[in-house]
Amino acid sequence: MGTCGLYVPSCPIVFRLFSIRSAFQTPTHHFLNPGSLVMAHHENASCIEACVKCAGECEHCGDMCIGENRSACARACIDCAAICWTAASFMSRGSKQMSAVCGVCADLCDACAEECSKHHNEHCQHCAEVCRACAEECRKMAGAMV
Repeated sequence: MGTCGLYVPSCPIVFRLFSIRSAFQTPTHHFLNPGSLVMAHHENASCIEACVKCAGECEHCGDMCIGENRSACARACIDCAAICWTAASFMSRGSKQMSAVCGVCADLCDACAEECSKHHNEHCQHCAEVCRACAEECRKMAGAMV
């Protein structure tokens, strides 16, 4: 229990999932220009969804690669998952820095896809595919905000 009497998850992954899920349930407003109120998490939904999907897939793939003693792949997946969670969070709240974060996210997704595609097992191949899709969405977002 947190100090406010609410349950606060202590596991970082559970906390991230809880935070991302909450972002879709709690309206987050920002101003694109005076008089124009937009809900950031709705406006950026396709990229947020791609990032959340990619983060989950990378968490799974990274864990599998640790067990299979593929440290380079595991590291790429862990890095990719971390930036995907971060990018989804920035977009959910309409941060002014989301373009920069999405650009970095696209680069790390490309690197993860490249590493995972070297391995001929189902989880790495699927991870590479999801990373490529996320990189494409993030590049669109980063380009749209420049």
